[in-house]
Amino acid sequence: CSICNRVYSPYEKKGIMYYKSTCEVPCGNTLTSFNASMIEDEIEEKIISLYFTEEECVAIERKIGNELDALETRRVSDIENYQRQQKRIREDLGYLHTNKLMLLRSNTYSPDDFIRQEITLHSEIEVLNTKIQALDISLHEVIKDMFLLSQLLTDSAALYYSSKPAEKELLINKVFFELKISQNGLSYKCKNGFKALENHSV
Repeated sequence: CSICNRVYSPYEKKGIMYYKSTCEVPCGNTLTSFNASMIEDEIEEKIISLYFTEEECVAIERKIGNELDALETRRVSDIENYQRQQKRIREDLGYLHTNKLMLLRSNTYSPDDFIRQEITLHSEIEVLNTKIQALDISLHEVIKDMFLLSQLLTDSAALYYSSKPAEKELLINKVFFELKISQNGLSYKCKNGFKALENHSV
């Protein structure tokens, strides 16, 4: 339920599948029960709204064409910057290890402070590793994959129309993380792989 978050439970009546929710009071959701085909039709509309049309693909390629080289240059620059930071931190770690005895004897670090500093430096390297991994794929490849995902979803939508309920459920579970409904309509959240298609704004 979009309003109180109670779950709709499936039940069968005269060979037809329905969903029903016993909402909390006061909820305000008047859509307490509905036919499974109704939700399937609404989900089909949502799937269709996710993928890019041919016109949208052309518009996106035109819009990003002039910006892509600059963004790619910035991506490479960011990676190099993170790698330089990692090098500096590794040098600091090397200094700690090489001069451990001297640093402890001179009370520059207490044993606990030394360990904390070592942990902090390792954590900083891991944070930078994560940032580098996030930038590891070129923007050309990201956009290519986004268009491929859109095309796969386009093909899936065509199959969805003629699929059996169990097959439709498989596709729904692949695409959507959450579905909520009330008399005001259906809302959704996509799973991570499809989040790029949730908003068609470049």
